[in-house]
Amino acid sequence: MPSVSATAPLPQENKRPTAPILIAGGGIAGLATAIALQQAGFDAIAYERSDEVQPAGAGIILAPNALRALETIGLADRIRRAGYSCVEGMAITNIKGNALAKQASTLHEPLIAIHRAELHRLLLGALQPGTYRPGHGLASFEQRHDGVTVTFESRQRTEGSGLISAEGLNSLVRSQLLPGTRLRYAGYTCWRGIAPMQPQGICTETWGVGSRFGIVPLPGGATYWYALINASARDAELAELTRSELAASFHHYHEPVATLIESTPEDAIIHRDIVDFAPIPQFAFGRVLLIGDAAHAMTPNLGQGACQAIEDAICLAECMKRYGPAGLAEAFQAFESLRRTRTAAIVNRSRAVGRIAQLGNPALCHLRDAALRLTPASATRKQLQFLYDPR
Repeated sequence: MPSVSATAPLPQENKRPTAPILIAGGGIAGLATAIALQQAGFDAIAYERSDEVQPAGAGIILAPNALRALETIGLADRIRRAGYSCVEGMAITNIKGNALAKQASTLHEPLIAIHRAELHRLLLGALQPGTYRPGHGLASFEQRHDGVTVTFESRQRTEGSGLISAEGLNSLVRSQLLPGTRLRYAGYTCWRGIAPMQPQGICTETWGVGSRFGIVPLPGGATYWYALINASARDAELAELTRSELAASFHHYHEPVATLIESTPEDAIIHRDIVDFAPIPQFAFGRVLLIGDAAHAMTPNLGQGACQAIEDAICLAECMKRYGPAGLAEAFQAFESLRRTRTAAIVNRSRAVGRIAQLGNPALCHLRDAALRLTPASATRKQLQFLYDPR
């Protein structure tokens, strides 16, 4: 067990640490953080549990707030070129395909849809050589006043000036620092896939009764799609649902919903229950820090999970530049002060949007759809401004 207090930071020595900052996790949060720290002049190494790069075979939408953050580390233009520009934003429709609302992008910056594997490749390419270490799953860690010691599953040990957990939803570091944190099932389960066809060039999300379906164009004529259905947690029957059975569950939806499902290779469809956890009281623990989903896992309803992880990376680098290498614990604490309130609000809003979108009562869904049609564009813009322009 790590020798660290979950309530108070440890005292720091006023000397420049010679050991690198260790990052546990090589996903979007970990890689973006490593890049931002390296560009700020700090030694940072990202350690990934998997032996090979294995990003989920699905798409992701990057909102203007993430793209603005990526500008800081020189990656925004490369990602725009590699992605699909959703210039019309995201339209919400009913199961007949009739528009209920339009969530236009703001700040003259369209949403960018990109394959997760391509985003991962671009992030890896921006790292300093030799600073991404696959096959290094974190097993334990210890914290001292002047650094940390990390032990990997291989029993290899390494020293660092600090440890950043970017391990995601099931962070080992968080489970040891905040053992009371419990995952919350959102009440619905999700399938994701990429279809080798593109019947429409706009992003849509269709809201039904206890179900939802999203369509997101990708470069190269492909389409990222996701399907959500209200269900009990860990429903064994749904976990074994075939592609044809899933398509049949959406037969009452407008085209091309069922066609997209049927055209996707069955072994490429990903199924997971949707979970998050309630906002936690602390991100920084002396020389140990939680970021990304390890700190603020959220449901996907606002499309902000990866976006907030990227914001984290840039914010942390700015804090480190302000406090310098000898002030690492102070920088971690400043990061917590800057990020905890915003991410908690987004976690809560995202969960609330999911409850509305997944309503299972037909009468309430009828009222919901009517309310969406009547919502003024100015109200929608105000909501998006909170997400996309946090300044």
